[in-house]
Amino acid sequence: MKVQIVDPSKLFCDSVKALLPDTLTVDTCTDCERAASRICCFQPDILVISAALPGNDGLYILQLINSVGVRPKVILITPLVTEYIIERGDELNIVDILCTPCKLQALADHILKLRETKKETKKTTEDWIRVLLLNLGFHTKLCGYRYLLTALELLQKDPNQPLTKVLYPAVAKLHNGSWQQIEHGIRLSIQNAWENRTGDEWEVYFPVLREKPSNAAFLSRAVAFLSEVEN
Repeated sequence: MKVQIVDPSKLFCDSVKALLPDTLTVDTCTDCERAASRICCFQPDILVISAALPGNDGLYILQLINSVGVRPKVILITPLVTEYIIERGDELNIVDILCTPCKLQALADHILKLRETKKETKKTTEDWIRVLLLNLGFHTKLCGYRYLLTALELLQKDPNQPLTKVLYPAVAKLHNGSWQQIEHGIRLSIQNAWENRTGDEWEVYFPVLREKPSNAAFLSRAVAFLSEVEN
């Protein structure tokens, strides 16, 4: 069972972790700007997150991870329980809300209670694709992002199909475009993510990469990663 605690206070994170048994795998994250990528990489079963985070707030981060199929059971720490939080609770998989200042032992007890009710859910291929693209900083509003989702799903079924003659036309047919549009959109999407990278996520997937990957190089590595996590 994996538990992740996201809060800007290292003291808070470490104190909660100290109250949890060694049988749990606990990760703490104080770098709130990279919290979404960190959550997607760690894949927690239970997520403790503060609503009041510097930069992107906790609810925005929950929206982001949910959009790529990452849905841990969430304990939200907030100074104020608003109607907005209550309305979004089910959508964001918020199962517990604790108001600050909350007692650390009470929080630990809530985590242990959720451990008993946790049900494992298997991620689909599309979930894993979305996780990968989010980790690498792909912009979900770009056409190339949608083309990549489709292309990677097709490559999972047949990783050896030629890009120009088979894959791009197949994606184009599904998106009512031309194969040239698909190739161009994917290339621009990769370029956008590459140029705006801020952390070391790209090095995780492309450890020897020194320049922006071509469409073929990116798709090949992405398919290899998806095969690893699904097996």
